[in-house]
Amino acid sequence: MIDETEIRDAITDPDPDWHPWYGAEHCSCGEDWCSLRASSVMRLVNLTPHPVTVGGVTIEPTAPAARVEEIVDDVGAEISTPNGGIIPIADVYPQQVVNLPAPQDGVAYVVSRAVALACPDRDDLYVPDGRARDASGQQTGGAARLVQIRTNRRA
Repeated sequence: MIDETEIRDAITDPDPDWHPWYGAEHCSCGEDWCSLRASSVMRLVNLTPHPVTVGGVTIEPTAPAARVEEIVDDVGAEISTPNGGIIPIADVYPQQVVNLPAPQDGVAYVVSRAVALACPDRDDLYVPDGRARDASGQQTGGAARLVQIRTNRRA
């Protein structure tokens, strides 16, 4: 069974605590490009191996987790630390992404940063980012937001 979280957008469920809503139908900034307005109700499916909490909402994982397969070559190199420790070094070669469903209308996926980076053509992938904090700046647990990874450089 897929564990999904339904997220309502500004049109259907305005929340004045995180964006300056003007009435029940419009964002008060009035700009069509406003990225704080979701376009429609969506299902958010967690394809990471652990629960993700964002904005006080916990999204349980859906098995199997999407991931990037890798080949690891132990190159026999190591780094010596000042206290006499030895840290082994290996080469990692990312391969294909597995367990990532095809895009579906109205569905967004929470994935690892590695999966999002491996799929730059997908606009339905979100990554937990930052640390949630209260008004005094103390960490409250969970992520501060979901982000989309953009591979082009912002001017």
